[in-house]
Amino acid sequence: MKLKKENTDKYVRAQKRLQEIKGFYTHLVIYLVINTAITVYKIVKSIKGIEEFWDFGIFAVWFIWGLGLLYHA
Repeated sequence: MKLKKENTDKYVRAQKRLQEIKGFYTHLVIYLVINTAITVYKIVKSIKGIEEFWDFGIFAVWFIWGLGLLYHA
């Protein structure tokens, strides 16, 4: 009986860990898609073209959200 309980506890912990990992990768994909879309939009919208890439606003979004992603890891 004790062995079955230990296996059940391990299974529950493994499921929880799997959900945490899955949540992180979901967050990572959303981070990449949204920030890439924002960057492309700002570059296309700008008259300056690729020079808009070096705008602080673009880097700030990547950096601040990246800190949140790092915390999630």
